[in-house]
Amino acid sequence: MRRGWVVLGLFFFVSVGLVWLVTSLDFQEKKQIYLQKEFDDDRHFYEIAKKDLQNIANIVFHTVIDKEDIKKLFVQRRREELYHHLLPLYRYLRQFGLRQLHFHLPNVQSFLRFHRPQKYGDSLLGIRLSIEKVVKEKREVHCFEEGRIFNGFRNIYPLFYDGNYIGSVEISFSPKAIAEILHPYFPQAFFGLLLSKELVNRKVFYQERKNYLLASNKHMYWDKGLLDIEKEHIPPYVQNRLVEILHDPKEGSYNIEHKYVLTLLSVSNCSGQKVGFFLIGKPAPLLLRFYHSYIFYLVSGIVAVGLLVLLLFFLWKGQYEYTTKLREASMKDPLTKLFNRRAFYNYAKTLPSRWSIIYCDIDYFKKINDLYGHEKGDEVLKHVAALLQRYTRASDFVVRWGGEEFLIVLPSVSLTDALHLAKRLRKAVHNAVEDLRVSCSFGVAEHEEQESIDETVKRADEALYKAKESGRDRIELSKK
Repeated sequence: MRRGWVVLGLFFFVSVGLVWLVTSLDFQEKKQIYLQKEFDDDRHFYEIAKKDLQNIANIVFHTVIDKEDIKKLFVQRRREELYHHLLPLYRYLRQFGLRQLHFHLPNVQSFLRFHRPQKYGDSLLGIRLSIEKVVKEKREVHCFEEGRIFNGFRNIYPLFYDGNYIGSVEISFSPKAIAEILHPYFPQAFFGLLLSKELVNRKVFYQERKNYLLASNKHMYWDKGLLDIEKEHIPPYVQNRLVEILHDPKEGSYNIEHKYVLTLLSVSNCSGQKVGFFLIGKPAPLLLRFYHSYIFYLVSGIVAVGLLVLLLFFLWKGQYEYTTKLREASMKDPLTKLFNRRAFYNYAKTLPSRWSIIYCDIDYFKKINDLYGHEKGDEVLKHVAALLQRYTRASDFVVRWGGEEFLIVLPSVSLTDALHLAKRLRKAVHNAVEDLRVSCSFGVAEHEEQESIDETVKRADEALYKAKESGRDRIELSKK
């Protein structure tokens, strides 16, 4: 009968493994193809949008600005007349996402900002490399660049009068203009622009940094002019996943619960240096369909294998062994794989006269769930459970008591030795989870003669409560 169980178990797990492997590989392949296509399409439309704005800038420059009367006003430094002459054009182009119409002198000084006409005369050397490039090469430049006030997709043109270089003019568009062009193609999408915090702090006037919002990773800024991430129609799980992605952002398309796709497109400045990301997030109905198909085929395969195993089970009349396995399973916590309360009370009957107990509780566990989600909370529980098992002996008994609480039963161990172990555990648990600092509070008690098991557990629990009340991340002893 034992050999039959071995054969049956091997057959089942190998069969389920094969079903899982085949269905998973098929789904993963479809998912990767889908994500790659999404990335390629998003990049393609993004580049088209930039090109459309560049074409608008070219038309404006060649048909309106690159004219003798405009250049004459500029070369004669008649700021007021130049401003009022082009103000209607500037206001009209604002509806198409124009962010800046800006004239610069040959020495790279600001001459006239239509968005801040009172702000001029400041040097842009070392700040606006695109303008320096135009001065040096005497040709138009098209690129993304951060400025003293705004960032933008820059289109900078050299100006010549009577054959002499007299300065340059910039026609730049906001990232929101890109989003507005893309919106008809992706009507349910949301957009965002992330920029290097170091770049913004180095280039933008201090009083103009109000246009930015610090991102969750603390080393990038959101551009408030294109801040869709807080819209109500964006599901919270998408926002939570975005926070995780921003811990280490990389260009690419990311799957979010098979329902959404987040695409990060790298944004480079005029020197080719990557300075941020343009974000596109949108529903992924086709990916969700792939996922449902994967679940269907996986479950169908497992069910088929299960039915076959069930048939063999009846043939081998393994009812007794099957019942035994179910009984064993009832003694384990399904998440952490530790023993549960029921197993503890069975085990406690075999304890020697001398034993100690450590009652452990994860600090601020509810806050972890609230901030990072229950999936992260489950991960913390599993890591802490694994750590407790790793630091205890084979003869010790580790129990998940409930929620975020654990018991460590130490046969033939004194209160002093139990305290030493608790100290080691308290320090070790800080590094239990790779990307999150976790702490635990501990209550330690030694079993006394004529004392019931529940009384010992209660004393350890009271010591734990005292540790919590005294500030958490500490150990308290219970002495009868």
